[in-house]
Amino acid sequence: MSSDFGDLRQVLILGDFASLTGGQAKVAIDSAVLLSEAGLRVTFFAACGPVDARLRRDGITVTCLGQPDIAADPSRLRALARGLWNRDAARRLEAEIAALDPDRAVIHCHGWAKALSPSIGPVLAQSPVPVLYTLHEYFLACPNGGFF
Repeated sequence: MSSDFGDLRQVLILGDFASLTGGQAKVAIDSAVLLSEAGLRVTFFAACGPVDARLRRDGITVTCLGQPDIAADPSRLRALARGLWNRDAARRLEAEIAALDPDRAVIHCHGWAKALSPSIGPVLAQSPVPVLYTLHEYFLACPNGGFF
């Protein structure tokens, strides 16, 4: 399958999980596979593994930090700190973005609330690469995430 994306050559997909943990991860992983099949170079960036087997294919590079999500982290203190501000995720994301060509790439974020944390927000806001965000949850508009 091949599509005309103009000058677009690279997509950086962000999400909390690199494996199927629910609808958000499924959409992110499916989009990575489909965009790769359409001829784009895809980087999948996630805080939590394991890495889904469908992401291990030509055209997809995976950066998985190997961190537990904040609910599963056995260290409650570390979970609290990372949930508030995941410094490692922000630093690693900055490096991923620096490797992109701003004229030929786009970033697509699928979520951050369970592992990546709000720390990626300023990184994305300062990015020279255009950013898309798919709202799978409602935390951006509602403090408890239950807004419909």
